Amino acid sequence: MKMKSLFWSACCTLAICSGLTACSDDENDEPVVPPTGDTDVVTHTQAYILNEGAMGGNNASLGRYCPDSTHSYVADCYLAANGRQLGDLAQDLKVYGDRLYVVVSGSKYIAKLDKNGKQLAQYNFTAEQGEPRTLVPAGGDLYVTAYDGAVHRLDTASLQHTGSLMIAEGMRLEGMTECNGKLYAAIGYKVEPATEPGAWDTYIYQNRVAVIDVATFKKEKEITVGSNPSVLATVDGEVYLYSIGDYYLEGSLIQRIQPDGSVDSIAVANKMVVAGTELLLVNAVTDWTTYATTNHFARYDAVSETLSNGSFLHGADELESATIYMMASDPTNGDIYVGTTDYVSTGDIYRFNAEGNLIGKFDCGGINPSKMVFMNE
Repeated sequence: MKMKSLFWSACCTLAICSGLTACSDDENDEPVVPPTGDTDVVTHTQAYILNEGAMGGNNASLGRYCPDSTHSYVADCYLAANGRQLGDLAQDLKVYGDRLYVVVSGSKYIAKLDKNGKQLAQYNFTAEQGEPRTLVPAGGDLYVTAYDGAVHRLDTASLQHTGSLMIAEGMRLEGMTECNGKLYAAIGYKVEPATEPGAWDTYIYQNRVAVIDVATFKKEKEITVGSNPSVLATVDGEVYLYSIGDYYLEGSLIQRIQPDGSVDSIAVANKMVVAGTELLLVNAVTDWTTYATTNHFARYDAVSETLSNGSFLHGADELESATIYMMASDPTNGDIYVGTTDYVSTGDIYRFNAEGNLIGKFDCGGINPSKMVFMNE
């Protein structure tokens, strides 16, 4: 066991020591300027960037980017559409039909938005339910992991709560994905509060993923995986998992979960994103004597089951040592987006084409860009 607080303190120290320089360029080296006046959507493809914000800062935000020839960017379309801040610590963002669903973990709610960021409905999690974490649309409903150890089901139209399934009482659930009618939910860790003044809480990391049948909303089994499972994704009909490790004895790991429950380890990495039938991977290795970080890049082909080491990004050498907080891939054209952070100032978004060649970059207008989704009309 090791205290998670210590790890994050080290991460923040590293980020501050190696702060990034923000800039705003499009592919023609011209600034990307947020439009003024009417903020209605006018193009056929939209990309939405969720800025997590700083914990306790109440400064999460939602940006809207037009990846067509205009490259226009609204730094906070939620604020523009609703006249108020999104809240504290935004955690997840999904597209379902022509609606956006955002999880604001620190503020303990889920919101349904239209394509302009206007809020249409909201569900507030109770103190007993804890913080919501990851949202997955499946079978016409929304399923949400939470820090009460349960998966909660919501109606997509009204966000009315329609059921809960206790997975691991007292545990904090993290990432989740849907594959072949099953939900795979990460059982992350348990927190034991400190009993003495000035002491830190103790984190007890788990090594389990729960499998839930969507049709019956019942847990079928648990699968043993790496320590502290965090992010799950579905690629080519199979489930992939990123486990953080315990920050001390066990490191981060990418694994594949087979339908029969068997698990294969495929790579060492701490960031992954689905790009078609591939996983794009980044493993950040820090020398804690110098606080210098080196990013190692790789591609994993889920069809051929082969791992190719070497950077898939070209034209942005600074990413070899930057703090990469987000990666995303546009399913329509394969463009790759990379979000960076220094944890205290607004982050940068780098855009590459499907071949990994730099198109440009821009300031995302918020702290800690963590999710990016795409909507086509």
